[in-house]
Amino acid sequence: MGPLLGPGQILTLDSPLALNFNLAEYFSWSTDGAESVFAATHNSAPFAAVLRGFELLLPFQVVEKMWLVLLLFLCAVGASRLPYLEESGRFYAGFFYLVNPFTYIRFVSGQWGMLGAYALIPFAVTSFFLLLEEPSRKQIAIFVLLLTLISHLQIHGLALALLVVGSLYGANCAIRPESFRRPLPAVLWFGGLFLLVNSFWIVRFMMFGGGVTKNMPVGELGYFSAFPAIDVISLRGVWFSGAFVDISNLVPVWWVLFLPLMVLAVYGSISMWENQRLR
Repeated sequence: MGPLLGPGQILTLDSPLALNFNLAEYFSWSTDGAESVFAATHNSAPFAAVLRGFELLLPFQVVEKMWLVLLLFLCAVGASRLPYLEESGRFYAGFFYLVNPFTYIRFVSGQWGMLGAYALIPFAVTSFFLLLEEPSRKQIAIFVLLLTLISHLQIHGLALALLVVGSLYGANCAIRPESFRRPLPAVLWFGGLFLLVNSFWIVRFMMFGGGVTKNMPVGELGYFSAFPAIDVISLRGVWFSGAFVDISNLVPVWWVLFLPLMVLAVYGSISMWENQRLR
């Protein structure tokens, strides 16, 4: 962010669409957003309204920079506070969740709604763990709030968050079968409350969604896909990655930098599997 803190507004590829500033269209129930290329960020109008409110006090270029610094800050803080992390592990998790190819490419391509959802996912994971350990109305409400915020920053982020917490819930039940029944009522209450709170946009998307994938030919979908697999494994996979300066363009042996992370990931997985306390 250092070079970007000077005067002027930051403009990158998708930054004009990072949030939906067309508030009138959003609240008038227009179908254009839900079935168009704006579908992913159509729900972000409330966030845009809040930023517009800050614009009454500060120039928008300042508001924009504060927003971006906040997103990056939340990435580090949320990951560092994940359950079961201890001592230096917290600093490593926070640093790595913030400084990696995924956050870099989302940042420089202006996909700041996606970056915002990414920043909130660790907070949602922590809330979900607390819900499993001590089911309560408070934890249900907090978890619903966090997933609602994620869904309003970007729809894709909600899918990622549900994939993560669903996998964690499945793994938790597989390792500790007795833990399935106790939090189940709270999980069901969460599902019902989330659908109730978000029904105003879920109904809209069910009625008009899917327009982008229907109107985009298979060849074009393939063109924007993340490929090859090594790009995805090393967190460099992003649509249309050839349009951006990649580490492979600058450092031919970039994979040497990735190896330590891969070793740590494999070592951590093996250690967790062999140590029941860690599991």
